[in-house]
Amino acid sequence: MSPGDGIAPFLFTGLALLCAAVAWSDFRSRRIPNAWLAGGLLYAFIVLTWFALPGGFALWWRAIGFALLGMLIGFGLSWPALFTRQLAPGDVKFLMVIGFFLGPIGAVFALLNAALVGGVWAMVLAWRHGGLAHVGHNLRFMARSAWLNGFRHIGWDLRSDGALRMPYGVALAVGAWSVIAWQLWRHGAA
Repeated sequence: MSPGDGIAPFLFTGLALLCAAVAWSDFRSRRIPNAWLAGGLLYAFIVLTWFALPGGFALWWRAIGFALLGMLIGFGLSWPALFTRQLAPGDVKFLMVIGFFLGPIGAVFALLNAALVGGVWAMVLAWRHGGLAHVGHNLRFMARSAWLNGFRHIGWDLRSDGALRMPYGVALAVGAWSVIAWQLWRHGAA
């Protein structure tokens, strides 16, 4: 393993394995272990350092800065969903780690893909449990109350009793996998 071999396979493999572990854990226990996320960050930091530091401190700092910007974008995009209790803190931290691996643009695309997967999954769950009509009613209620409240703090708790729960870490993992697959396809490695 030398810096000339390319960084992408190492980052993509590490992230793909982390996504598999997180998806499995979140699906089975509705938990995303902080130790796994910290281990993923450490792995990405080591890989970035291994490949960028031989090019000089400036290159290393740009690589780490790019990764930190991806992490910040992941937090910024997921924080509103955490604030309205649509995402759990583990999901937000997971998206931040995805952003560290993939950078700012990768974090955005991973979240967009996860939103598509999660939206379809939520509709299927609602349909299976006979709640599509109730979903429509709730969306109208949320839009009306947000409008009347002037879009200020809205006291919704989307984790109410009877609400369908889904492990969103799985959707985030699929979103990250799709970005990895797209990058591999785009660069002819797949």
